[in-house]
Amino acid sequence: MTRPNLHDDEGHDLAVHVIIPTHNRPSLLESTLDAIAAGTIPQEVVTVHVVENGSQVSEEVTRRHGLNTRLPLQYSHYHDGNKSAALNATLKSIEAEALLIFIDDDVRVSPDTLPVLVDGVKTHGANAYYGIALRADYEAAPDPELIPYLPHSAKNYSLSKDGTDKVFTKEFHLFLGACWAVYRRKLVEAGGFDAKYGPGATSGTRGQEGDAQLRMFRNGVRPVFLGQSFVWHFVPLKVLTREWVLDRIFNSAKYIGENKAKRSKTVVNLYSLALAIGRRYLGMASFRDLVHCQRAAGYFWGLSHYWRKGDKQ
Repeated sequence: MTRPNLHDDEGHDLAVHVIIPTHNRPSLLESTLDAIAAGTIPQEVVTVHVVENGSQVSEEVTRRHGLNTRLPLQYSHYHDGNKSAALNATLKSIEAEALLIFIDDDVRVSPDTLPVLVDGVKTHGANAYYGIALRADYEAAPDPELIPYLPHSAKNYSLSKDGTDKVFTKEFHLFLGACWAVYRRKLVEAGGFDAKYGPGATSGTRGQEGDAQLRMFRNGVRPVFLGQSFVWHFVPLKVLTREWVLDRIFNSAKYIGENKAKRSKTVVNLYSLALAIGRRYLGMASFRDLVHCQRAAGYFWGLSHYWRKGDKQ
């Protein structure tokens, strides 16, 4: 195999590892792998890791003819049904100097997705984490009432209006876990993934990628958005319900309260909560008011945990 021509800050050659975490979704995983295999695979890609946590139903997919002959697949199984813990274990098996491209198991990449990421990294360097655009692939048309409150992962998402790069050096930007890239060294220096967050975590809070990206950003790693490509992200019916949306809002707000609380956010949440309660008392409550209540409840739950952590220190 030709030696990779990516380099870190010290001039070391880098291999590229594609990492696909999965749990009990072999059909979606096969679609994801098919899309990757149908696209352009840069010569720098040395391994495509399928990392199954909890369930054990996907190894057969990686052995199917047509996939294992077109992709350098490696299957790993971790008994603990915790996505973050499985990803951390996978990081330990990868060389210290490597570029990581994370792709969810319910994503269809565009043919040029991997080349765009690799070329973007060549342009902008090691001290960055990278994201691209996302398009929602709905199992069924969502209720228009829900769309404003769906997470970014369940909507079309882009930071580029004209399909060009945007480089951010001052502000924090969250790039969705559906498809993003980072140098292994930068991720490990920030502590990797926190097992308290993500699918399988006891806290019930998602956002393990955002948590890791925030810690990297605080370490001086800058976000770079690559607008020339996109991926399709499957959105199942179970996501398109009021109950799911409200639960997701509550858990997302918990993380903000515990990790990114500010006086201004506290005031806004208090005001929104009081307004929503008042509207409900007057018989004028709407779904938007339920959203405000859930967001405020989650935020203050997280804030209380932040205070308790402070008391223990």
